[in-house]
Amino acid sequence: MVHAVALENWQRLHRFCSRCGERTVIAAAGHIRRCPPAAPSTTRAPTPP
Repeated sequence: MVHAVALENWQRLHRFCSRCGERTVIAAAGHIRRCPPAAPSTTRAPTPP
């Protein structure tokens, strides 16, 4: 349950690309957000050790 809450918070806070400001697209079951214009630009959800 804690992982789900953390993932939801991360999704809410990282809706836009940090490089170009475009809206990101959810990928890999929500663990990655991709910027469509800059394909190599991805943001990964932080995972606890």
